[in-house]
Parts: sequence; C-alpha cells; structure tokens
Amino acid sequence: MQDREVLWISLIPLAVLAGFFMLFLEMGGVWPLRDIRPDFVWCIGFYAVRRSTPVSTMAGLAYSGLAYDLILGPKLGAATLAYLIAACIFLVLKDQVAGGGVVEHTVLLGLIATVSIFLRTLLTLGSDFFTVWSYNIIVVMVSGLLTLVAYPLLYVVLSIP
Repeated sequence: MQDREVLWISLIPLAVLAGFFMLFLEMGGVWPLRDIRPDFVWCIGFYAVRRSTPVSTMAGLAYSGLAYDLILGPKLGAATLAYLIAACIFLVLKDQVAGGGVVEHTVLLGLIATVSIFLRTLLTLGSDFFTVWSYNIIVVMVSGLLTLVAYPLLYVVLSIP
C-alpha cells in the first residue's frame, strides 16, 4: 500500500469515533477492567502514520492525541504531548526496524504504545502518579499489552478497502 492510496482525511473522524467508543464502554460499565483498557485512538493514529512523511507523522499523532484529550482526557494537552513524544520516538526507530521482520515491528509497536500510555498517564496525574506508582505501572504495562493485541484487529479492519 502506498501513501497516495491511503485516504488520510477519512482517518480523522475515525479517531474521534474510537474515542467515543471508548467513552461509551466506560460510561456503560461494559468494560470490566476499570483503568486498564486498550488505546484505540492511538492505534488509529499509529495506523495513519506508519508510512507517512515525518511532518504527517507529527500532525497525525498530535491530532489523535487532541481527539483523545477532548473526548476522554481530564487534562487538555496530556495525550497530545504524549503522542507527539511517541511520534518522535517512532521517527527515530522507524528506519532501524524498516528491514526487520514481524518480531521487530511488534516490539516497536509495543514499545511505542507503552511509552505513549506511560507519558499520558504521567502527564494526566502529575505528582499523584508517584503516590501509587506500582498500581500505575501495572495499569500502563497491561494497557500497553492490550493495545498491542488490539492493533492487529484494527489494522485488519482499516485495511479493508
């Protein structure tokens, strides 16, 4: 799939819809785990920037973070800044993993997902993060693993023409 084949503008409303989907799961009490959940908005943002230029990568993940902040985030800008830092990490590591196989790409995906969730949680909670740091680290790690599991499913859905 080439960049010109992807309709980037059609992925913009999907980030907002994924945020509303997560919000409805949370409000309806459908999701059994309270704080631990996959980050569908990050998955859509990451799908949008996998093969894009560096400028589009920064803009795409910043938009996804803003969509998360406006719909789900208690502090405006926490997810946006976390996703921008994750985009910088992605841009640095993307060329090193470009020729790698499935294992390398999975490790990169899991690393960036965990880093973005960690930064978002840290920026949202501030100094309260360190009062119950062990619980927050467990939430970050399990949420990163759930995001790693959810991404291939969203990848398949988004790849359908």
